Amino acid sequence: MDIRQFFINRLDRGAIPLLVGDIIVILGLLTAGAYQHTPTLVGDPAFMSGLFAPFLIGWALVAPAIGAYSPGATETSKAAVPLALRSWVPTAVIALALRYVGVFRGGAAPAFVVVILVLGIVGLGVWRVLYFKIKWYRRLSLPQVISSEVPRGQAPRLPCVGPHCTSNGL
Repeated sequence: MDIRQFFINRLDRGAIPLLVGDIIVILGLLTAGAYQHTPTLVGDPAFMSGLFAPFLIGWALVAPAIGAYSPGATETSKAAVPLALRSWVPTAVIALALRYVGVFRGGAAPAFVVVILVLGIVGLGVWRVLYFKIKWYRRLSLPQVISSEVPRGQAPRLPCVGPHCTSNGL
């Protein structure tokens, strides 16, 4: 299997919301940390891009290869959460190594290593669980057409969702 085919099997368009949310969580985590320690630099684009870059590079290298955006990742949180967590640990290792060797500024103090690993795992895990809870809730609350064979000129019958429903659900 060539590399192109490998990534075709590992990337699913249905996972775009997961990708967007993962990036928001990662950037949010890093921004919150920067604000905590160097609030005057949070508005500096050069500083923030140097902060984000090693983690985004690590995520871009690791997450697709592990399958964080594979077709299976879009089905349930039981699949999606472990894939994100398995992606975060090597991502953090790559990012911290890039910082440690001086490719990017910041270093890799032991306390920072622990904090970034734990907060990344918690942030990505919570985000992905919430994503599937919202997706599940939306599926329940959106009306579904019961029959695709609706006589011309009539509105489709929709399932009843609520306490006022009769026993047959309509």
